[in-house]
Amino acid sequence: MVYFRAVGYAKSDETKRKLLSATGKLLRARGYAATGLSAIARVSRVPKGSLYHHFPGGKAEVAGAAVARSGDAIVTRLRDLADRERDPVLAMRAFCDGYVKQLQESAFARGCPLATVALEAAPHVDPVHAACSDAFDGIVALFAQRLAEHGMPSLAADDEALHTVAAIEGALVLAKAKRDVRPLEVVRDRLTAHLRRQLADATRNGAPE
Repeated sequence: MVYFRAVGYAKSDETKRKLLSATGKLLRARGYAATGLSAIARVSRVPKGSLYHHFPGGKAEVAGAAVARSGDAIVTRLRDLADRERDPVLAMRAFCDGYVKQLQESAFARGCPLATVALEAAPHVDPVHAACSDAFDGIVALFAQRLAEHGMPSLAADDEALHTVAAIEGALVLAKAKRDVRPLEVVRDRLTAHLRRQLADATRNGAPE
């Protein structure tokens, strides 16, 4: 009995994973309005009945969960970059370069999995709004932490992290709209110079709180 229960849980977890993965891909490529439950069921190869079993709130609930999953993945990726590079400015550049590569290799279909959904659905779909807000908070908080660890006062680090993430997200939207990675490359290079100055000033001034 314990074996069959464990198998059932494993299948249930795998079904949920397939639904979230399919929803994330569709949201990233099509946006919220153009992503229907039939498409999610087809791409995930999961029956609609199972979809409603895991997400009784339907499209809004599964989309919110998929966005939250994407946000967790971005934070994990950024943390890995920061751990590997140590220097937060180099981590920021690697973060941008990863999106440059994704945009080029996908003919501008990919990019940040949060930006498109945040613009389209967050204002009026509560689960998506909550997931987007939490995801961006996590990204900003992680970057602020790394700036503070390199000598920037915590309040200044919070502001610089917010400025950095906002600039990158805006550049991603513009790059997709223009089908040109130059906006992201310009923002990456300008942020590099700006953050280098801010970190140097913090170190030179002793960075009192």
